[in-house]
This record gives sequence, structure tokens and C-alpha cells, in this order.
Amino acid sequence: MDIEKYLKECCRMATLKKQDENIKKVYADVNFQRLIDRAMEWLQNQHYLEAGDYIFEHSDYDDYLTYMAGLYEDE
Repeated sequence: MDIEKYLKECCRMATLKKQDENIKKVYADVNFQRLIDRAMEWLQNQHYLEAGDYIFEHSDYDDYLTYMAGLYEDE
């Protein structure tokens, strides 16, 4: 067996393995970022829902009339 050829092949395989590890790391980072983005989107949506629920539960018809009167004051 040719030692030089064997060493070159070992170096090539080590390089490929390192590239594969780097690619896996990039994919893991991208997937993790997507997970974070989805979680943040869900939290933001949840806050909007909670805000809507709060407004619905803590407002009454008088608040609505006051709001509507303010809309038409300038006319």
C-alpha cells in the first residue's frame, strides 16, 4: 500500500468530515433560529389575543360611546 496515497486519502476524509460537521452546525443554527422566530411570533400573537380579551372584558357601552363621540368631534 502506498503510504503517501493513504495519508492523502486520510486528509481528504478528515476534511470532508469537518465540512460535514460545519454543514450540520449551520443547519442546526438555522433550524434553531426558525424555532425562535416561530416562538416569538406565537408570543406576539398571544399578546394581541390577551390584549383583545382584556379590552373586551374591561370595556362597556359607555366606553364605546365616549370613543365614538371623540371620533366625530371634528366634523
